[in-house]
Amino acid sequence: STGAINNMILISGYSGTGKSSLVRSVRSDLMERGARFVSGKFDSGQRMQALSAVVSALDDYCNILAQDKDNIDQVSQAITSAIGSEVAILAKIVPNLRKVISTLGEDSSLTQVSGREALQQLTFLFRMLLRSTCSRGNPIVMFIDDLQWADEVSLELIHALVTNSQTQGFLFIGCYRENEVCSGHPLLLRLVDIKKSVNVDTTFIRVGNMDGETVSTLLSDSLSILPRRTSDLSEAVMRKTGGNALFVVQFLASLCDDGLLCFSPSMRRWVWDTDRINDRDIADNVVELMRAKMLNLPSEVRDALRVVACFGANCQEDLLRIVDRSQDSRVKVVSALEPAVSDGLLVKTASLLRFSHDQVQRAAYSLVPDSEREELHLRLGRLICENASVDEIEKFLSVIV
Repeated sequence: STGAINNMILISGYSGTGKSSLVRSVRSDLMERGARFVSGKFDSGQRMQALSAVVSALDDYCNILAQDKDNIDQVSQAITSAIGSEVAILAKIVPNLRKVISTLGEDSSLTQVSGREALQQLTFLFRMLLRSTCSRGNPIVMFIDDLQWADEVSLELIHALVTNSQTQGFLFIGCYRENEVCSGHPLLLRLVDIKKSVNVDTTFIRVGNMDGETVSTLLSDSLSILPRRTSDLSEAVMRKTGGNALFVVQFLASLCDDGLLCFSPSMRRWVWDTDRINDRDIADNVVELMRAKMLNLPSEVRDALRVVACFGANCQEDLLRIVDRSQDSRVKVVSALEPAVSDGLLVKTASLLRFSHDQVQRAAYSLVPDSEREELHLRLGRLICENASVDEIEKFLSVIV
């Protein structure tokens, strides 16, 4: 209705309020409507890897394109026609593009430019990739999480993609922590510029903590008990957590673990001990709560969590298997992580392991004393270098460094 060609949705809020969950809740609906949904995530521990989240999303996009066997020849031709010989350059940055265009050769021309010229070249290639493959009939939804940690090169590229008047059917969704961006932050400055573009319809959504009524409804629905019967529990939960969604969920899980909230077979309903819950000495934040939970895990699971936390919010399982090859490895990381996956601390998707939330990763990383972190990172880097093949070192070079 505004005449804009593309759309941008920005979701802000404190950590743990449910920003990412909100996006995931509409993912299936968007895909059912024919959208190709891709995502990427910036990591506070990988700020030296420029464009990491955007490249991850576009690599995911090319993998989706490659799976459409009925149209892959048409898509391959469209990309080649739009980009020309420089498609080989793009394939170096977005490896899954080779699944779409199998006849790619080698091209080293990217290494002949640097600085502003290189960024302009990459911007052109990314824009042409989207322009040649997405439309209102074949839209793409790109979700990028934790924009507060985005590097300035990525922000400039996102700006170029969403404001491109020649790309149609592109929806960008971004999440960021409002308490970690202040006046003058690169993200906010870039958003001011994007809002000025007539090509983009921008929507801002703020997600706050739950109020008492919402927490009461959550408990009533989850326990299948009328709200008036859960009022004492909801008041206790609200008082202990402040209504932060992640904190509420983890707090309830800890109550179940400690037997303060459990299902009574004889009464055939959930029961709880309000007095003991009110008297309980609860951690001030979800990180401390999760850390306490991890300290109760078997030592080999804790050690494995310490290792995977060093790689950031997510880690390729193949990378951990390289670590496991070493005779010096204190624990077989991959197998030791299985209980953490079962407990919901980690989520496994294909060959990727990711922490269920950044705060969970922070809790796992806090298990490593500050004085030992540098030594552990160095030891992991050396283990990978000593046990990886040449191809594996090239594949994981940015992580090793």
